[in-house]
Amino acid sequence: MTAPTSQKLLVTIIKKGYSKKLVKEGVALGLRGSTVIHGRGTVNPELFESLLGLTYDPDRDVILTLLDTSVLDRVKARFMELGKMAKKNTGIMFVIDVDAALFSTAKLDLNQEERP
Repeated sequence: MTAPTSQKLLVTIIKKGYSKKLVKEGVALGLRGSTVIHGRGTVNPELFESLLGLTYDPDRDVILTLLDTSVLDRVKARFMELGKMAKKNTGIMFVIDVDAALFSTAKLDLNQEERP
């Protein structure tokens, strides 16, 4: 059995176009980075448009952010604000416990501007 970690995985599913801003803000808050996966929602557009009267755009970005619990609340609050997630149908955010996190053994220069 592995020892518990203080790491969490923050999963943010947001309208396409917001991920770059959120990832940049995460780095400003001290995170090393995030992984962005482009996806599409599966809601029936006709149902969405007839019920809400809004045009449905299924394109979404899924942002995976591994972070320490000590910064979790601060990062969630900023992502909510920058992603305008207080508005309905703009996105969803949830946190997954991480039992163990294994990292590459390659030596990273965290001060390096660009990574290959």
